[in-house]
Amino acid sequence: MRTPITHSIIIPTYNRPEQLRVSVASALEALGSLGEVIVVDDNSEVPASQSLASVFDKRLKIFMNTSGSGASAARNHGVNRALGRIIFFLDDDDSMQSGYCRKILKVREALPLLTWGYSSYIIKDNDGNKKFVQKHPGSGPISVDLSVKAKLGGLGMGFWIEVGTFRALGGLNNSLPIDEDTDLCLRLITSGAPAWFESSPGTIVSRDASTRLTSSTTTFRAAQAYAENAFQHGKNFNPLTADARFLYFRAIRLAAKSFAWTLGLGLCRSAGHPVLSIQCFLLLILKSLSCAVRKLRSTIRLPH
Repeated sequence: MRTPITHSIIIPTYNRPEQLRVSVASALEALGSLGEVIVVDDNSEVPASQSLASVFDKRLKIFMNTSGSGASAARNHGVNRALGRIIFFLDDDDSMQSGYCRKILKVREALPLLTWGYSSYIIKDNDGNKKFVQKHPGSGPISVDLSVKAKLGGLGMGFWIEVGTFRALGGLNNSLPIDEDTDLCLRLITSGAPAWFESSPGTIVSRDASTRLTSSTTTFRAAQAYAENAFQHGKNFNPLTADARFLYFRAIRLAAKSFAWTLGLGLCRSAGHPVLSIQCFLLLILKSLSCAVRKLRSTIRLPH
């Protein structure tokens, strides 16, 4: 009788053969005997199957992304192929810590109502310097009383989710080139899905911006993604609360940085309350002026 697969690690990849080999090796080491590693190739110039030709492990499965372009589509495609009940996400230039999957599976076994979560992580720069990042003081369920900002977790932060919950929410938003993890977390938060934070690091995250999947996203397109999340999710929060301000202000700042005033004014008009609208408008003016001054200085080399 075949042993059922309990968990899957999804790794989307595009044109990073060397980093991919390191990422896959770490995933296989962290996996255990009852898991699978699913690599989804987003049409790399050198196919992932060729880059990983020397890896002989039945737990590794490689698929081509046929569900659209981009990291979100690749991850969704991987989840559709997954046999595990718990899904872990890992970027192709990051590494998973040995034993992390086992820790989360034990937590899930003890607290089966938990449906998603994330962990602390380690940032490693190009020089090999490492920095430990811990969002909450200790392991445990994430309190529903925390602010939205405090509850959010990125897909690179040892992020995991129960596959039924992921599918019920419709997966990741393929139209977002960036900030798709914020959108997913906001849908999880507003649905009331209980979450877990693991204080021991789940991943080592690369900070080489030149190799990130989303590094080609322009500031304007990123501002549009932030604005889309504000438009979509802002209405779920009282417009006079810090949660609503957080969603709108982060989008306003990026709109100002990209000089997308029409987008910024649209955010102001959609804020849902005159007080929040005025706050957004004032922030848009201040940040736009600040960005304009910095751009002017860099152009004509004014002294600081």
